[in-house]
Parts: sequence; C-alpha cells; structure tokens
Amino acid sequence: MTLDQHAGLIAWVGEDADVFRQKWNLRGAELDSLAERLRAEAEETAAHADEQDQASSADGGSALGDGSNGNADGGEGDFSPRDLPGEPSTGDTGRYKEFDGEIDLSDEALDSSHIEQGQLGDCWFLAGAGAVANRDPDFIREHMRQNEDGTWTVTLYDDGEPVEITVEPTFPENGAGAPDGVNWLSVYEKAAAEYFGGEYSELSGGFSSDAFEMITGREAEKTGEGDFADLEEKLAEGPVAVGTENNDVGERGWRIWESEIDEDNIVPNHAYIVEEVIPADDPRNTHGEPVVVLTNPWGPDGGELDDVQRDGTLTLTQEQYQESFDTTYSVDMED
Repeated sequence: MTLDQHAGLIAWVGEDADVFRQKWNLRGAELDSLAERLRAEAEETAAHADEQDQASSADGGSALGDGSNGNADGGEGDFSPRDLPGEPSTGDTGRYKEFDGEIDLSDEALDSSHIEQGQLGDCWFLAGAGAVANRDPDFIREHMRQNEDGTWTVTLYDDGEPVEITVEPTFPENGAGAPDGVNWLSVYEKAAAEYFGGEYSELSGGFSSDAFEMITGREAEKTGEGDFADLEEKLAEGPVAVGTENNDVGERGWRIWESEIDEDNIVPNHAYIVEEVIPADDPRNTHGEPVVVLTNPWGPDGGELDDVQRDGTLTLTQEQYQESFDTTYSVDMED
C-alpha cells in the first residue's frame, strides 16, 4: 500500500487534518517531480555510458585534449558509406588549406613514427591505419592513388565490399598528418570523414577493430588485453592496436581524464599501435624481461595532458601493460 493510500485511511478530521492533507498533496507533487528528474538523469547517464563504451577505450583521443581512446561511436549513425560530393565539414579541425604536391608513400613515410593526430579524437582510426601501414606498406600504396587532377582515390570497405572515395587536395589545418605537415594519413582521415557521412566530427570516438575492417575489408577482433603471448600470436597474423582503461563515472557524469591507468606517462582512454614484443634476451632489451613497444598516435613527442607529459613511445613490461590496458584490436591479413 502506498503512502498516499495510508494517508487517505487515517481517521482524522478537523482543520489541522485538512491543512496536513493539503501539504501532503503538495509534497507528493514535488516528490513526483523529483522522481521524474532522477529518471531522466539516470537515462542520460546510461546514454553517456553507452557512448563511452563505444568510444576512443582505446579507442581515440586528441593530442590537444579530447582524450577518447578510440572506443567511440564513430560511424554508428544512419549512413551509407559512399563517395559524397563536396568537402566534409571540418568542425573543430579548422579551416581547409590547399595542398599542392605529392604524398610520400615510401616505407619510411608510412612508418608509425610519422603520425601526428591533431585535434580530432580519432586515435582509434589512426592507430588502426598506422598499424596496417606498419604491417604492410604495400597495402596502403595499393589502396591510395593520386589522380591527374590532383585528387586522391582511397579504397575503403563496407562489409568487405570496396568503396572508392575521392579526396580533394585540401586538408584541415588541425587534422591528422605528419609532424611536418600533410601525409598519407591526412588523405585517409579525410576519406574516412566522407565515408562516415561527410563530417570530421563523426570520427570522434570508435573502435580500432572497426578501423581495421573499413581499411582492410577483413573481419577484425576486439578482445581483452591478454598477455604478451596473445599479442605475439596476433602480430604474427596482422596489425594490432591496444586501448587503455575506460573512464570512471563521477557524480556529475563522465570525468574524461580519470581512469585506472597505472602510469602517468600513458594517455587514458586512448588507442596505441603495437609495434613488437621484444624478448628478454634481445640485445635491445635492458629490462631483464620481455617488453612490448607501443606507439602513441599523438606523435613521436607525445604531448601534455593535465600538465603531465605523455610519451610518444611506450616500452612496458607485461605487468605494466596489463595494469593500464584493457582492450586488444587485431585483424588477420595473412592469405
């Protein structure tokens, strides 16, 4: 029986009873309003949680403070991947600038040390693309060509089916590229923005496994962090990216930079490229135990977050790796 029903059954009459019941009715309306607000806030919190689960856990983050590790909802909207007319909307990545020149597609230029993320929270995509280029630079060269009119054609995939996208020779001033300017990733990032509906903002947050599938056309995996044996097994088959721990929920919703990562030099909610696992007896290894080498899409110099320098390259023992990372993304590119 509800409190309203109990109040209605009380055998109490007179002026004081009437006043009490009037106050009770008013208070009940206030409680109903409060309950409705709490329900709305709970729904909003759940929505934020869903977005974060999909976001940049490895999923993507911006070198200038976006922080999503790449688990985002990039590409989750109602869209049909295709070559759209016109230029993608740049949003926070700044104005377009003309680019008149060729893109260097040498092995050196395709190396992950030549990645710099920019202001967009698409580490999930850049880590995936960089890992593919590390593994098979010929694959990138075969899927990106410059046309006679100065545009580029990039071949991406939708459910394994090729989608050719034409990219104009203009790039946002704060988009992805190399430390010294425009590179192949500038072209791929713009093609992905068009693929996802025509806005760079659609790339803010996603899974590196989705990046692998749209870039290679092959089915990718998203699993837990695993151990070094797991990473070595996946590296033997194809490119691998990993993601740091997810955000915690605070009193006022998602607190972007709070997470359970163990080391200050690691970016929370961010995707990294897995370069290699170095055995303990390798002359390059001075740790006395196996280590994994990871590349931060922010660039070779990393960047600052909350006044703390975050490294561009990480060399971690298995314990350090497992304390700060929770997701592995991989794709088998072996024939």
